[in-house]
Amino acid sequence: AVVSTQSTGKCVQKSPTDQFVALGCYDGTCKLVNSVSWSILGTLKQAPEDIVPEKTVTYKEEKSESGSRFAIVTDPVTPPVVKANHEDKYILVGVGIVRFSPSGRYLATRSDSSPHLIWVWEQCRRLN
Repeated sequence: AVVSTQSTGKCVQKSPTDQFVALGCYDGTCKLVNSVSWSILGTLKQAPEDIVPEKTVTYKEEKSESGSRFAIVTDPVTPPVVKANHEDKYILVGVGIVRFSPSGRYLATRSDSSPHLIWVWEQCRRLN
């Protein structure tokens, strides 16, 4: 199996266990790929409008003079989105950052259209 060219890759990272490859795509998704067969194991969609409060734990950074901390947000969240300027040759679209945790259990992704929002996925639970 080959990774589809419908979702052109923008960035890539191999998991610490060498079992998976995360491919950040211009279409705003992250493909989790088996590094041996190159088959797609799942697609992580990270559109802010897809946040389901009952299924998502959202944290917000709170800064103070003594430092900063992350607190759980209980109200519905609508993160800001940066609109792409299509005349700019450096269009900010798609998933531009993918990083595995040292254990490989979690995957962090960031969409260039929501640069202040980091998605943290527990791999096995979030694949569709």
